[in-house]
Amino acid sequence: DISVTGLVESPRVAELKRSHWHDIEEDVTDRTWLLRGSALHYILQKGAERAGYLCEERIVVDFEGTKIAMKPDILSPEGILSDFKDSTVYAVKLGGQDRWRWQLNIYRWGMERCNYKITALENIVFLKDWNETESETREDYPPCNIVSLPVKILSDEDVETYLRDRIALHKQARAGNLPDCTPDDRWQRETTYAVKKKGNKRAMNGGKFATLEEADAFQKLQTVETEIEYRPGRNLRCERNKCLVAQWCDQWAQIQAESEMEEF
Repeated sequence: DISVTGLVESPRVAELKRSHWHDIEEDVTDRTWLLRGSALHYILQKGAERAGYLCEERIVVDFEGTKIAMKPDILSPEGILSDFKDSTVYAVKLGGQDRWRWQLNIYRWGMERCNYKITALENIVFLKDWNETESETREDYPPCNIVSLPVKILSDEDVETYLRDRIALHKQARAGNLPDCTPDDRWQRETTYAVKKKGNKRAMNGGKFATLEEADAFQKLQTVETEIEYRPGRNLRCERNKCLVAQWCDQWAQIQAESEMEEF
């Protein structure tokens, strides 16, 4: 009835895509990253198969009347279940997206019901915006363009509670009552206040804060001339045309209206 990829997707986005499928337009150049991701998956899968890994095994598990389809990337002979991601440095610095962690845990849950033994979970992330110079000058920057993010194994109870909630939300969306996208769905970046050396673009080490009061207190401790830059929060998926249905989304329209009111 639903794939794991579809299950962890925003129910609002999924339903708006279904409703407006024939109206959606997309610039073909925006698909180049998908081509890169598909090529990475194919090459890595072929190499892993030769090394004795189980690759993209299709599994369907019946859960309380809903069939959940899954095709995990690779399972090592030692039981390490890995999922490949093509993403950004920012996402990795946040520890990855919540949906990545749930996706792997659902894969683990499903595979164990088919008698596979899983000992560990990891996201292997290829960083499409990685910069070698940044890696040499910044301590908080990934040292190379491939990063392994271990994922905590959750209990079956937690996974099944999540499954029930997600199935219910998708059914709610299909009935016309669209749940709001979460901050994770919208790739939200929170508003911050950055303390910088005068004239610099980058914040000082430890100089990013959620409130102006915290930034002001930090600024007063500095021995060099500094300034505070206000960096408003953003919803990158919505505003950068990464969401193909943003133009039909009343939640995004409301966020934009509220932002304009704050600026006014």
